[in-house]
Amino acid sequence: MIEDPVDILLSTYNGQLYLSDLLCSIERQSYKNWRLFIRDDQSSDKTVRIIKEFKSKHNKKVIIIPTNNQRLGVISSFSRLLENSTSDLIMLCDQDDIWNENKILSMVESLHFHIRAHNLKRTTPILLFSDLQIIDSNEKVIYNSFWEKENIKITCISDLYINFFRNFSPGCNMLFNRALLTKTLPFPPEAVVHDWWISLNAAYSGKIFGINKKLMKYRVHSHNVIGISTESESPSWFLFRVRNIPRFLSTHQKLIKQAKRFCSLNNLRFSYFFYFFKLLLWFKFHRNK
Repeated sequence: MIEDPVDILLSTYNGQLYLSDLLCSIERQSYKNWRLFIRDDQSSDKTVRIIKEFKSKHNKKVIIIPTNNQRLGVISSFSRLLENSTSDLIMLCDQDDIWNENKILSMVESLHFHIRAHNLKRTTPILLFSDLQIIDSNEKVIYNSFWEKENIKITCISDLYINFFRNFSPGCNMLFNRALLTKTLPFPPEAVVHDWWISLNAAYSGKIFGINKKLMKYRVHSHNVIGISTESESPSWFLFRVRNIPRFLSTHQKLIKQAKRFCSLNNLRFSYFFYFFKLLLWFKFHRNK
């Protein structure tokens, strides 16, 4: 089997506590044709030392992107990494997670399966994401399935208006192709987060596929820069959000701003009616457990 080259992109910031666990899990991947692009966002702990030690072991497979003494933040840091990527297949990762040994292999095999099954062209933007486990700082499983926690339905993941208010997968659990990357960059100022903007472009311009396998452990701890909430998102949680009107409106103001910018860039007309109609339908039919 010829392995397609895969670029893995990692942005770090003060990640010394768990970074070695992530790097070891990448090192143990059964799929060997990968390169790891790393950009550190001005860490003040031992993160850079850990990165340099890992590069000394895998010199040709690890590419360090110069920081030029700039603190960019999460979105701009990943943007810089994406700009330096050259492979047709791209994965993102977080500094504190643990990848299952077959994560890359499973995702690449799934990609090729869907390309054959749907007769897709190389120019078709494609995004895949899988299920995952959520763990705490000590690797104790908090939720055995992210999909079950969020009640994710595969039938909804390609709906553009649902993607306007719902980000189905963290970037660390994505694989996508260069055709999608071309559609995605640059990230506009209105983008809430980089992985959400990638998903929006896949929903509108390409194909999104889910893999019903848990391929990584997503670590939740007190030092997370950004990521999954451990709050329950049951209907009662939604009612709490609605009752907490300022918070609810603030959240959806950002999401609507992102959606309107996306529509503007793609010559689409944003509809407040469809946005809130889909939102209500989502909680009525897809959030009940």
